[in-house]
Parts: sequence; structure tokens; C-alpha cells
Amino acid sequence: MTFVVLTLCFMNFQLISTDFYMDIQEIMSVEKKCKPNCLFNHTEISSKTIDFFPRNCSKICGILVINSNTDLSENDLEDLFENVNGIYGGVKMENSSLTNISFLKSYPNNFNISCTVYGVSIINNSQLINLDAVKEFFFSIPFDECSFQVKNNPKLDANDLCEFGGVRDMVTLQVSGNLRDCGCRGDFITTDNILEYQNCTVLNGGLRLSNFSSSENLMALSKVKQIKGDVEIQWNNITGLFFLKSLTTILSTNGRGRKKVIVNIHDNYEMKRLGFEKINLFWDLYGGKFFINLQNLHPDFCLTIQEMMNFLAYVKFTNIQAKYCSQNLAKKIPYLTKPCAFSKLSSSEENCTALVGNVVVDANDGRYLYKLFKIKYIFGTLKIQYSKSDGLYFLTDLNYIGNLDASIPAVLIRSNNYLIKPNLPVIMNIISSSGQQAVIYDNQLLPTDYERCSLMSIGYDAEGYDIELDNQDCGKLSNGIFTGKYIVSLLFFLVALE
Repeated sequence: MTFVVLTLCFMNFQLISTDFYMDIQEIMSVEKKCKPNCLFNHTEISSKTIDFFPRNCSKICGILVINSNTDLSENDLEDLFENVNGIYGGVKMENSSLTNISFLKSYPNNFNISCTVYGVSIINNSQLINLDAVKEFFFSIPFDECSFQVKNNPKLDANDLCEFGGVRDMVTLQVSGNLRDCGCRGDFITTDNILEYQNCTVLNGGLRLSNFSSSENLMALSKVKQIKGDVEIQWNNITGLFFLKSLTTILSTNGRGRKKVIVNIHDNYEMKRLGFEKINLFWDLYGGKFFINLQNLHPDFCLTIQEMMNFLAYVKFTNIQAKYCSQNLAKKIPYLTKPCAFSKLSSSEENCTALVGNVVVDANDGRYLYKLFKIKYIFGTLKIQYSKSDGLYFLTDLNYIGNLDASIPAVLIRSNNYLIKPNLPVIMNIISSSGQQAVIYDNQLLPTDYERCSLMSIGYDAEGYDIELDNQDCGKLSNGIFTGKYIVSLLFFLVALE
């Protein structure tokens, strides 16, 4: 029996050691600024390994492990780290007897942790009472978030830990099981514990709501102003999210190039309204896109113009199954100076800044094009057909189009025999329930053949905007070669001819 236990312990030690050294190798590979003479590659800091600690380096490479075998006093550790102001790798402090981590301080600057490979883990430290040093940490990682865990430290009051330094902006941090924890974990909400959230203003870890039969208890979330992390609201018998009446911000860490859905609201069959009237920021902290899915809600589910404006400023959609709510345009809508209902251009009001409805520019509308000069928003669709104009100069202020008609594209430009420059130079975003942002065909002077397609520019943000030219695949620009479907940026222009 003793032999079996010893064998299992040895195998476990080997596994841990293997993982540790693989992490060390990855750190040296990823962290290009790591110097070999500044590497500490031992599995723990103790009196047996202290002689191998790089004494003349301001930045240490490795995973600094402090555990039950760390037999150094806090003063010893402060002397050891006297010249250190940063770590490439991470910190793992588990099962130690330390009361604080003040040895990880750097005056007058912040202590820098480049945590691409590892992160910070402070778990099961029975005597730990102070983490003020963490408030001065600066976490450096290019396109993702540093792993950060502070858990099961029975004497630690971490009540204000989430409000300072680099920790404040973290989305996926885990602070739990301490004497007092900071923030509220929105991904742990159940029908049984919802009332414990009545004083929460910030939700860490996102928000998960499912199987609530009514909105009554959900009013416990009425003080929440910010959600940090992914949101999923599903299988609830609720008519809207009005209980989130104070919510202004949702932050994510999707990162560039990823298409993960951040806000996923689906299969709530009684939901007729969203209720995001106060929210004014959907933001990815690492420069990525903010994806939302609105799917399988009540057939009458609708969005207000204000909600669509907020979406157009920040959001891409995987699905948006909705229609526009009926609104009195005479009633003030924030940030819209003059919204106007559209029926036809000849009878449209002048000096409008937004149009609500399906906008059509037709053969006999040339004399009325000036009415479109100040339009920044179209809440509906845009169709330009049979016109005699050679360009879209009358839409040079148009920034956003929000189409909630799943049967038609947001923009249709067809049968314009004189059109040579279909530029929308300041377009910023197009949302379309149909999945088609713009369709262009049967414009005789526009290029359709392979050679002339090369005259068309692809801009900065080429993802997500499909332009169909005469229903032909014009190719996607890749290393100078057109292949596949031609995807054209609509961030700065719809289509631009050089």
C-alpha cells in the first residue's frame, strides 16, 4: 500500500514538473524580451533554490511559485525582490503561510506582470490578510486577458480588490471563498440566490440568467451599472430586460479576429422588448468586435430607435430577429436632432438627420436629392434605382443603416445606367436582419469582369460586408490574387473605384 501511494505521488510530481517546464519553455518562446540569465526555472522559491534566483535582473522570467515549502520570511523575500520591478510569466502563491505579498512592489512605478503564458494565482493561503500590492500591478498581455485568481484565503478581506489598478478592468477574474470577496459574480446567479445581488452595481464574469419564471425577483439586479464578461439570457418567461434599468456598459475580451458571441439572448418566447434604453457602451477591451445574437424571442419582439443607434455604434450581429417598435418621432430621441418618417423623397421633409422607413431614390428624384445631404442614419433600407446620377454624393454624411426586414438587403443599388462611383465614404456600420448588407447589380458602367474588379479597393475592416456585383463572384483580394467571394469593406466606403 505504501509503495502504491509513493508511486502515485511520484507520478503526480512528474506530471506537475512536466507541465511547469513546458510553461517555462513557452515563456521563453513567447516573451521575446526574456534574457536567459534572468530566467528562474525552479518549481518553487525556498532556501534550497534561492541561490539560483537572478539577483541582477529587474525583470524575472518564469513562474514564481510560493507554497508550503517556501521557508523564507517576508523580509527575506523583500530583500530577494529588492531590484525586481516585473515578471515575464506569472505568480503562483498557494498553501503558503505568508500574510502579504508586499515584496512584489516597485516604486515609483507599477509592478509589471507580462502574463501571456500564465498569470496570477493566489489560493489557499491560511494566513494571508493583505493584498494591497496587487492594486499596483500592471498586467501586460497583447490580445487577451491575464488569468487572475484569488480564492479560498480564509483571513483575506478582498472587498475592494476589484476597484484598483489592472484588476479593475478585468472581465474574467475569479475572487471567491475569501473572508470577503470583491464584486459580484454574474455567472453564478440562480433562482435561489438572486436576492443576494440587490446591492451589486458591477457584475464580474458576465451574466447568466435561465429558467426564471417572472421578472419579479430579477429586480434584484436593478442597481447593476456594468457587466464585465459574456451575457447569456435563455429559457426565461420574461417580457423584457427592464430589471436592468441602470445598466450602461457591457465589457468583453473577445480580441481581434474572434467571432464569439458576447451577448446571447435567445429562446425567451415571451420577450417583446429588450429594455436597453440606458446602455451606451458595448466595448471589447482588446480591440475586437462585439457580437450579439437576438434569436427565438416573441414574434412581436421589437427594438427602439435608441437601442438600434447604440447597436450601430458598436455591434455586429449573428442574428437579429426583431422589428422596429412604433415610436412617436415628435418625441425627443437623444442624439437625433431631426428624425423623419420616410414615404417618398418628393414629400420628405427637409433638413432631416435620420430617416425611418425604406428609403427609395428613383428615376425622377434628382431634384430632391438635396434632402438627403444631412442624413446620418437610416432606420430601414436604402434602394437606389434607375437614377441618372453618376455618384452618391448626396449621401456623403450617411454613417449608419439599420435594417430589420429579413427579406431584403439593407442597401440595393441596381439599374443605374450612369453610375460610376457608388461611394458611401463615411459609412461606419450596417446592421441587416437579412444578412445582406449591400447588393449591387445591373449598373452598366460598373466593372463586372475579372480584370476591372482589380480596380476596386478593399479597406481596413473587410470582415462581414458582402457586395454582389451583377450576381457574379468578383473574388477576394489575398496576396494580390482574387479567390472566393469578393468581400468589400464598408467601414470607410461601400465600394470605391480608384
